[in-house]
Amino acid sequence: MTIGGDSGSGARPLPVAFGPRPDTAPMTMQLATQMLPLVTRIVADLRTAWEAWRTAVTRYDTVLAAIDADMDSKLARTAQREVKRRAAEVDALRQELVPLGATCRSPRSGRVEWLAYVDGIPARLLWQPGEATVSRWEGRDLSVLLDIEEVDEDDPSRS
Repeated sequence: MTIGGDSGSGARPLPVAFGPRPDTAPMTMQLATQMLPLVTRIVADLRTAWEAWRTAVTRYDTVLAAIDADMDSKLARTAQREVKRRAAEVDALRQELVPLGATCRSPRSGRVEWLAYVDGIPARLLWQPGEATVSRWEGRDLSVLLDIEEVDEDDPSRS
C-alpha cells in the first residue's frame, strides 16, 4: 500500500477500510463502548491530523494557483512533500483503529464504525465524539457489511 495519496500528488489520504476482525469475539455495543477511552484519544489525534492535512492541501493549491507557478519549483515540491507527510499521518492514525475492529470513515466529524451483528442482522455500530457510549447502529442486510467503501460526504479523501 502506498501511503500518502493518489496519482502521485499526495493530495488525499488513502481511504482505509477493513472488514470484520478474523478469529475474534463478535463485536457488541458493550465491547465497543469499553474501547471508547482509547478510540476517543485516537480520533482526537486523527481529527487534528486531518485538519493539518487540509491546511497543507490548501497551501499546495495556493502555490500551484500562482500566476508564475512551476510544479518543479522548490516551493511546490516542499508543499507537496508536506501534503504527503500529513496524509501519511492521517493514514497511520486510521490504522491504529484497525486492531480495535474500528474504522473512522470521517476524520472531519470523527465518526467511527464497527462491523457487527445486532439481533442477527448485519450492522455497523456507530459512534462519534461527544457520545458517552456506543448505542446506535444501522443495518438491514448483508450489503451493510459488504458496502464498506461507501463515500462519506464530509470526507474529501473518500470522494
